[in-house]
Amino acid sequence: LKTEGKAREIVHAVQNARREAGFDVSDRIRLSLSGEDVAPVLAAFKEHIAGEVLALEVTTGTPEPGMHVETMGLEGGEVTIGVVRVEAD
Repeated sequence: LKTEGKAREIVHAVQNARREAGFDVSDRIRLSLSGEDVAPVLAAFKEHIAGEVLALEVTTGTPEPGMHVETMGLEGGEVTIGVVRVEAD
């Protein structure tokens, strides 16, 4: 349940990052997540998170240049979120 709660927090934070970046609600994105607690959350909920935030790709590691980046506190640490708009195929 803790992992599911973290997934919900990440979805909420990514939605906020999308808004801050000025994306439309229908824009597809590429999402980068990094932080200590990210791996177990993505192992269990990657597809769910991607679907909720309209991410065509979810990666871990340092956000790429040109991404809108925000950092959020997550129980036990911080998560860095990078988002960039992409064209849907």
